[in-house]
Amino acid sequence: GSTGWLRSVLTGACGIMQSSLPATEQKWDSMDLSFCVREPFPSRTTGTTLVYGCIQPTHSFSLTSRMAEGGIIFSDGIVGDAIEFNSGAIVTISAAEIQGQLVAS
Repeated sequence: GSTGWLRSVLTGACGIMQSSLPATEQKWDSMDLSFCVREPFPSRTTGTTLVYGCIQPTHSFSLTSRMAEGGIIFSDGIVGDAIEFNSGAIVTISAAEIQGQLVAS
């Protein structure tokens, strides 16, 4: 309910505040990949030590899911493009080799 939601919001905010990275908007021409955990809810078996960060183009990191069911990963707020990320699944995240281009008309 609302208590769990508030705990997730506060955990995320605290994670950003404790980060060495500035919580500012990323520049359009940056090659870095910024990320945040949408609902970093700490439970008895999971932690929330990494909720916000930046991956440089030459680096990557891997995550292992501990969520029994209902875990997903998605990008740019498009939940319809989500992939399942349940217990035991491992994902490696890095910046794409090909950079997208913004076209304004």
